[in-house]
Amino acid sequence: MLLSAAKRPDSSEIPEALGAWMTEAGWSWAALLQKLPVFKNLQDMMEAEPSSWEDWLMGPNPENSSPPALDTTMIQRLLLLRVLRPDRMGHAMADYVSSELGEMYLEQEPFSMTETYKESGPGIPVLFILFPGVSAVKDVEALAGIHGFTAEKGTLHHISMGQGQEKGAEACLDRFTERGGWIFLDNVHLMTRWLPVLERKLEVAAEVGHEHFRCFLSAEPASDPQCVVIPAAIIQNCVKVANEPPQNLKSNLRRAYANFTPDTLATCQKVNQFKTALFALCFFHSLVLGRRRFGFQGWSRPYSFNTGDLKVCADVLRNYLDASLIVPWDDLRYIFGEIMYGGHITDRWDRRTCSAYLQELLQPGLLEGMELAPRFTCPLADGREYADYKAYIEDFLPEENPTLFRMHPNAELRLLTQEAETLFSTISQLQGSIGGSAGAAGTAGGTASREDTVMLVLLELLDGIPPNLSSALCKEEKTPYICIVLQ
Repeated sequence: MLLSAAKRPDSSEIPEALGAWMTEAGWSWAALLQKLPVFKNLQDMMEAEPSSWEDWLMGPNPENSSPPALDTTMIQRLLLLRVLRPDRMGHAMADYVSSELGEMYLEQEPFSMTETYKESGPGIPVLFILFPGVSAVKDVEALAGIHGFTAEKGTLHHISMGQGQEKGAEACLDRFTERGGWIFLDNVHLMTRWLPVLERKLEVAAEVGHEHFRCFLSAEPASDPQCVVIPAAIIQNCVKVANEPPQNLKSNLRRAYANFTPDTLATCQKVNQFKTALFALCFFHSLVLGRRRFGFQGWSRPYSFNTGDLKVCADVLRNYLDASLIVPWDDLRYIFGEIMYGGHITDRWDRRTCSAYLQELLQPGLLEGMELAPRFTCPLADGREYADYKAYIEDFLPEENPTLFRMHPNAELRLLTQEAETLFSTISQLQGSIGGSAGAAGTAGGTASREDTVMLVLLELLDGIPPNLSSALCKEEKTPYICIVLQ
């Protein structure tokens, strides 16, 4: 029933006492829910206490409390919300996952280029899957600089792949394989015919490559899952990084602030002003990314805002603060809103929205702890270090809602309902036929259901899985058999 609630049952007449807030679909589903023992006489209970049910159901967070006169479990509450408040299913499912599986399945940790590098090697390239608003070039260049590889020294080379770039890429691969160096081949999905050559070059690097040779690749995901763009051998040997921008504001803000380090905060002469304005800039960056999820209510078209914009704006902020006696708010707002972020924007109304954000967020009151959003003030910089700002994000950012984006509270109703339908539709597709053949098979003559059969197979496979194989431990003994296994 939880998965198939999109198939609305026949409508029935709504009692007058409930007509102001109950929908026809909700009332029809309430009748169907009464077939479950826990919801026996559900409609009668609603008619007996209409005001209590209205207060619970129409409240801002019904998933956080039990319905009137019912002692429900979390899964039973999900059933009620599924049919009566589908827009709250996303939040309710998040609470359920957090309770049953743990918070780690909800919060997306900031991407770490350093941790990714530890898994790479001369024969283990890193493949970045490209998403709008995400660019790995700056991350790789920053890490390369830490390890002493720079374009000025000739030990770091970035090539945007396209027609005519093959020879240069091959020569650079050969040189760095022999002498050591880092190469970044961007957009390799555009070079389908050349990729077998790259595959052979990487095989050579795996055998005789210099210990300081590293190859980084980037490619867009294939539009069709059945379409093979990159050879399987390359993909299997790579460390795959799908650094897709998160959807929620907290993950975006956490990720934005993680682009900087404690050393970054100390690079400006006006430390307190820089720390405060940088935090507000990260919050602004999170807002413009987060508006995407509202569809055309957020932006009239999708824009490729990325971490490069944020980092460049941080550099501009530091330089302007060092060069000015007072904080040049007007100059900063213009550069950020009209040039850096505004350079992506083509619609004048979207540009006005971007400018309005900056007008609200970058102003003198920022240094006095003003509100960045309702119930979320800007932390004062005195005595606050880098780790304190990260903790502030975790502890004080309110639960996500449209008002944080300065949007109407109803802006997400349709969005949340669509997300819930997409979620359960996807689960239904993964499960296959539900309620019919699977359910019947599980009750007829003791025959195992489809899910039970799949679970038995999974358990058998899990029992037969050997310990994890570390490719790093296989480098010392490169027999032909090991080479084939690694490929």
